[in-house]
Amino acid sequence: MEDVILSKLIDGQSNGIIVLNKDLVVLYANKKVREFFSSDANQLLGNYVKCNNTIVENCYCQQTSKCSECILSNAIKQLKETNIKQIIDNLKFNSQGEYINISLKISHEGDYIILEFTDLCNLYEEINFLSRMMDKSKDIMFFKDNNLKYRYVNLGCAELFNSNKEQIINKDDNDLLRENYMDELLYRKLKIGDIKTLKKGSSNHVIHYKERYLNLSKECIDGGILCIGTDITEEKMANKRAERDVLTGLFNKRKFINDIDKVLKYNESSFYLALMDIDNLRDLNNNYGHLKGDEYLSKLGEILENTSEGRFYRTGGDEFAGLIRLKRNALKSIFDNIFDTLKNLNCNPPLTISVGIIPVDINKTYVENYEEADNLLYEAKKKGKNSFILS
Repeated sequence: MEDVILSKLIDGQSNGIIVLNKDLVVLYANKKVREFFSSDANQLLGNYVKCNNTIVENCYCQQTSKCSECILSNAIKQLKETNIKQIIDNLKFNSQGEYINISLKISHEGDYIILEFTDLCNLYEEINFLSRMMDKSKDIMFFKDNNLKYRYVNLGCAELFNSNKEQIINKDDNDLLRENYMDELLYRKLKIGDIKTLKKGSSNHVIHYKERYLNLSKECIDGGILCIGTDITEEKMANKRAERDVLTGLFNKRKFINDIDKVLKYNESSFYLALMDIDNLRDLNNNYGHLKGDEYLSKLGEILENTSEGRFYRTGGDEFAGLIRLKRNALKSIFDNIFDTLKNLNCNPPLTISVGIIPVDINKTYVENYEEADNLLYEAKKKGKNSFILS
């Protein structure tokens, strides 16, 4: 009866209580501790509290290679030798895959050792609340220790790995790759980010994986890596849509200017600029209606999109542009093929284009290059339909 009453009294404590015998076997743990560690009694202390060394080395408490370095074990030894109560602040414990710091008081009561965890209940509830909040996030979150083993993952990260949290904790990327929770593509992308983070202290890069774009922000903390991956898929798709011409599906003028500015900024040589437009599109619209004109614009857009040797843009109205990085003698073949494809459409009236092409001069501005190509386009129009002039 006294044992039952004592048990109920201890269970009602706001602090966590563990009672050990002299061999460090857990004889009793009150409700707060049982909720926190979710372990059965009658285990050695290190196994009960899920000491990381017992997990990694798969052995019993007091048998690991690092037991001599154990703060808790050394404090209990000091208590036995001096009979002076020991207090440890910020002792790290593992609770359901999450590592947190706890303050601990260690005392002697006859043949028993009493461990008292300060305000364990509130701490556990707070951790659980934060964990639930992070699990509801669309972002992925994880923390790797200094051996790059996962110590925390949220639900979003587990789903990315097509796994659950328990299958990831205490494993590294090599383990997950070997066990098919991660494929080679994701493995390489995560490894590149880890290397940069360990070298520079932090990193930020975007990965595309399983139709999702994730902006991975990584930072070195306590020798490990904290990662928060923000899902930017909607933003990326919106940006892509903003770069496309609705009617033709080609890149638009905004994208064209950005691309040619990059060519000039980074001194990228061997590019050719092609300007082209549909011959007599205004007459086509006046005589057959704008739906007919839109049909011709769409057909040309499809042909240019399927021309793999360059990148093509609709820059406005009947005007198109292309940036092509090939040797000069290959350009004629590209446009001969485009002209042949247009002829084979058998459109009535025929769909034809005129083209002016210049090598991009990186010593000139965008406007100067554009004007030179536009002048050649004008000369090509005077030559006849389905023709081009190469500077």
